[in-house]
Amino acid sequence: MRLTNQVRIETDEEILDKLGYATNKLWNTANYLTRQKYEKDKTFLWYFDYCKQLKNNFWYKQLPSQTAQAILQKLDGSYRSWLKLRKSNEKAHIPGFRKKNSIFIIPVKYQQLQYIKEDSLLRMPLSKRFREENKIQNKFLFLKLLFPLKWNGKIKYVELFKRNNKWLASITVEITEPKRTESSKSMSIDLGIKNLATCFTPGKSIIYKGSEVLAVQRYFNKEIAKTDKTLSTQEKDRSKKLTILHSKKKKQTKHAIHSLSKSIIAFAKENNIGKILLGDIRNIRKDKHFNKNSSQKLHSWLFGQLTQQLEYKAELAGIQILKVSERGTSRTCSGCGIIRKANRKYRGLYVCNNCNLKINADINGAINIYKMYQGINEPVVAAMAQPVVVQLWNKHNWMRQNSSKGRNLAL
Repeated sequence: MRLTNQVRIETDEEILDKLGYATNKLWNTANYLTRQKYEKDKTFLWYFDYCKQLKNNFWYKQLPSQTAQAILQKLDGSYRSWLKLRKSNEKAHIPGFRKKNSIFIIPVKYQQLQYIKEDSLLRMPLSKRFREENKIQNKFLFLKLLFPLKWNGKIKYVELFKRNNKWLASITVEITEPKRTESSKSMSIDLGIKNLATCFTPGKSIIYKGSEVLAVQRYFNKEIAKTDKTLSTQEKDRSKKLTILHSKKKKQTKHAIHSLSKSIIAFAKENNIGKILLGDIRNIRKDKHFNKNSSQKLHSWLFGQLTQQLEYKAELAGIQILKVSERGTSRTCSGCGIIRKANRKYRGLYVCNNCNLKINADINGAINIYKMYQGINEPVVAAMAQPVVVQLWNKHNWMRQNSSKGRNLAL
């Protein structure tokens, strides 16, 4: 299992700036060649083509060979991802050029690295051409880690990047695979917008309300829009205020996702869950055109990041996580199994005219995900006799609040 540490580093920043500039130029050069090839005969250049054509390129020679190769591999992967995504989304954007004179990431493979643990130092090589042109005697650059690694293991990959004028290292390590939980109990999770996550296991249900998180998103979206409008009148496209707003929005959203995934895994461990059934929400954004506010909520929420957080935290806890199709789960009655187009009396409440079941719509979906995987045809709504637990976000963590006992409210 691989996990990533992110730590501040201390080193010769001028050298890193020059290396980051070189990776930026190499990316743009290879991307330009690919675009030219595509315009000419509708075919692409790939990794081995890049290496063949650019092995004597000035920017390629400025970098350690494996760092240069890693940049070209990233571009190759970006084009392959774009072609795959274009099959389901014709509007997918082709890999773009990096901003002129900007600094890009510096990838360093484990074969290039030496980790001196007692001194918290990483040693990476410098290319001969780079040392000659910059009159550097030492063959290596030493990176001092300013904080201890959260995850310890064999270092497999490092990316150096600059944020807010400070250099950081993203260090991927391989750790021993945690032992799997032997429990046969399962829990299903239905991901949504108004309710960010709804968890169900027979006898218990928990809903994570998204209203406060979405309010934060709306606030920053409005402030960013106002700032953009002001900048347009000044014929500018960027400002310090706009950068701060984007940074705050990202940090607060990331914190909410991290706390949400942590709380869900804690709930699973409390209930001795061995397997999590996660609703598969791929292409959830495709062809979704609701009203302005709903579209903003749907497109701005980072479903992929939440899924990724759940996957690695579940694996650390020894819990298996599986993706289950959500097709039809919101329209199917978890009581009698009848599928209807519209069964919501009002938003959030699912009402079945066949068996008279009244239940929270997201809990209904979570139960159907559970039943679909387990191959259960019988109603499991009797398990809803327990009160629904609601988790509310207070901008720091998720606080538990119980709904009224014995009632399946549209929360």
